Amino acid sequence: MDTATHQCEALKRILKRFFLIEEDKGGLLCPFLKERTLERGEVLFREDDPADYMAFILEGALEIKKKTEFVDKHIVLSILGAGTFVGEIVLFEYENPVRSATATALERTQLALLTKENFEVMSKEQPAVCLRLLKSVLKEVALRLRAVNERMASVF
Repeated sequence: MDTATHQCEALKRILKRFFLIEEDKGGLLCPFLKERTLERGEVLFREDDPADYMAFILEGALEIKKKTEFVDKHIVLSILGAGTFVGEIVLFEYENPVRSATATALERTQLALLTKENFEVMSKEQPAVCLRLLKSVLKEVALRLRAVNERMASVF
């Protein structure tokens, strides 16, 4: 199995986990994605960088951290593993989106990147798949927000 086929098969399995992307439809996303592999400690993007893609984590894990008011101090917001995504702001913010946190590989991590430009093309060429993708992303973002709310409530 070649790399592109392996990546597409892995992506289809991952998107099926979101329950809104049917496995056979997940393959329609593959032409719009590009593969990237990070080694342990490698930064995918830094806080305040321009945002021009989102990434589906196929294998491995990313640490998401944010700067604090103290010089060179960060807070870890989350650890994201295979079957999830990061950088979804690029799908929703149209004017000069920037990264709100830094994403660093905790181990060798394989990603499938969806650029803002490819998302726009996909929305024209595969609108039904695009809509399902957006619903899936919104569902996951809502679950993440609920988890943050629960954590905050437990502190106070």
